[in-house]
Amino acid sequence: MNVTIEDVTLDDAPVLADLVVRNRADLEAVDPPRREVFYTESGQRDRVERLLSSSAEGSLRFWTIRVDGRIAGDIGITGIERGPFQSGHLGYLVDTLHRGRGVATAAVATAVEKAFGEMRLHRLDAGVLTTNIASQRVLLKSGFELLGLARAYLFIAGQWRDNLIYQIIGGDRPPDDPLI
Repeated sequence: MNVTIEDVTLDDAPVLADLVVRNRADLEAVDPPRREVFYTESGQRDRVERLLSSSAEGSLRFWTIRVDGRIAGDIGITGIERGPFQSGHLGYLVDTLHRGRGVATAAVATAVEKAFGEMRLHRLDAGVLTTNIASQRVLLKSGFELLGLARAYLFIAGQWRDNLIYQIIGGDRPPDDPLI
């Protein structure tokens, strides 16, 4: 099994639509509420257009997770801040058909490598529901450490939910431009 991550493109919208429809119950259990259009091809096309625009501005990076060349999820670094912070937030989704096989761990490792390499970030964090043991394990295997509990962190499934916050530090290299 070969796991890679590739920059998202508009051509990925139909497959991403199938992915979010197939994984809708899981998404609704762990993500903030979405509009119905999110679960359509046009909604995914609009989403990808926004992701590409934000990526061009430098505020995020977003990839598809591929297993043997086929889309099996997505992964992104959002909320990128430069200056003295050089940080971002990691999030991902692995299709239910590919879970439990190391796909998430491989994708997270590659995204971390890109974050601390070509993106030149210093730090990543990731928030995980306290009940999402599988994602907690993925983050720990990938070198993240538990930072702490964020009470009432996100509005998910009709209520404010606690998240465990994990972080990973990329090293001591100074930022290219630490000025704000």
